[in-house]
Amino acid sequence: MKLSYDFERYEPPRLTEQKLEVILQKRREVRRMIIFAAASNLFLISLALLALALAPYSMLASVICLAFLGIYLSASGILTVLLTRRLIDRYGKASAVPLALNA
Repeated sequence: MKLSYDFERYEPPRLTEQKLEVILQKRREVRRMIIFAAASNLFLISLALLALALAPYSMLASVICLAFLGIYLSASGILTVLLTRRLIDRYGKASAVPLALNA
């Protein structure tokens, strides 16, 4: 049977506590961004449902909710672009936090 990996050929990555802390911090920031995006989407859905629920009772309140929804959508789009650029500048274009094997 042929082995998939040749462990005698390469050295394992040299990881220090500082490198592991940097990787952990990157993962925390990515996790925070994902939680922020999920909360933002839930707020958008609840605002749209509120506008739908208010429509039979008060069309003005429903239109106001829809106006807030439009403003919030445009603002969240701008924030998404800015935060994505910040993450790309900080971590590179990979979507996951890479673990450098030959660093």
